[in-house]
Amino acid sequence: MEENKEKLIIDFGKVEYSPAIIDYDFINNRPRGGSSRIDFFSHGAVSSSLEGLEFDTKIYLKKDNIFFEKGVFLLDFQEVQRNHHIFLDMVNNLKLERIYLENSIHFNIASIAAKLENVDVILMNFGCI
Repeated sequence: MEENKEKLIIDFGKVEYSPAIIDYDFINNRPRGGSSRIDFFSHGAVSSSLEGLEFDTKIYLKKDNIFFEKGVFLLDFQEVQRNHHIFLDMVNNLKLERIYLENSIHFNIASIAAKLENVDVILMNFGCI
């Protein structure tokens, strides 16, 4: 991971940060962390889009009015802590030079992102976290 001291504050409104990687609770099929804030301000667009779907370890979601104009990758950060390769393999396979990663207060995957080589990781805080 390339050291980037910049931390973005995602409060409300549309942003063009891409690719954005956000926490989502896949076990209980509900938003958690940043995805909760996105879901709240988008009037349930995230949770309603995923309702009734079964997914494995990650999902890409692109919808109007979910803050991120180019969509978001949703990963279960709790599962990523147990199996780092869910996250590391995804980023490495996409051959990305920069990612925007939720700075989760519950699950520190920034330390996992530190294992990425030649990838600029910019952390995002949601609201005043």
